[in-house]
Amino acid sequence: MTNETEISLEEIKTILSNYKGLKKQIRNHISDLYDDLMDTDNLIETVSIKKTEISEMGTKGGSKKDLSDIIIRHECILKRWYREISYEIESLMKKDEKIRRVWLCYQLISEECYEVVTKIYVEHHSSKEVMTDYIARTGETSRTFFRLVNKSLNNIKVMYESRYSNDNLLKMSLSQKKVRKNKAVTPDSSPYKQLSFGLENENQ
Repeated sequence: MTNETEISLEEIKTILSNYKGLKKQIRNHISDLYDDLMDTDNLIETVSIKKTEISEMGTKGGSKKDLSDIIIRHECILKRWYREISYEIESLMKKDEKIRRVWLCYQLISEECYEVVTKIYVEHHSSKEVMTDYIARTGETSRTFFRLVNKSLNNIKVMYESRYSNDNLLKMSLSQKKVRKNKAVTPDSSPYKQLSFGLENENQ
C-alpha cells in the first residue's frame, strides 16, 4: 500500500485544484535534492580520503590532532546532511504518491460526479456557475447539487482509504478512461457504469 491511510476532503480539493502544479513542484524539488545528495556524497568521500591521508602524514603533535578533529567534525556534519536530504526525498516521494492516488480515485467516480468535480476543482469554474448549469439541465434543486458535490468528494475519500493498491486503481482508471472516450465518440451507446467500490449507497 502506498497511501497514508486517511485523507481530508480539503486535501482532496487542493490536489484536484492544482494537480499538475503540485506534481511539477514536488518532482523539481526531488531533482534538486538528488543533486545535493550527490554533492554531499562526493564530499563525504573526499573528506574520508583526507582523513586517511592526515592519519598517515607526519605532521607533529597538536597540529595533526587539530586537523584530524576538524576533518572528523566535517565528516559527521556531512553524514548528517546526507541523512536529512535522504529523509526529505523520501517524504516528497510519499507526497507524490498521495497526489497520484487521489487523481486515480477521481478518475473512478461516477460520470455525474466526475463531471461536477472536473468543472469545479480541475477546470476552476465557480460553484454558482456549475450549479446553475446543473439545475438547468436536470431540473434538480441547489440542495441536490451540493449533496452531489459532497458525495463526489466523499467517494474519492472512500476509494483513497480503501485497500486497493495504486496499481489496481491505475488499471481500473485506464478502463474507465476508455469507457469515457468511447462514450464521447458514440453518445448513444449503453449507459456508463461506475466501478462501485461499495459506494452505491454512500452519502445518500
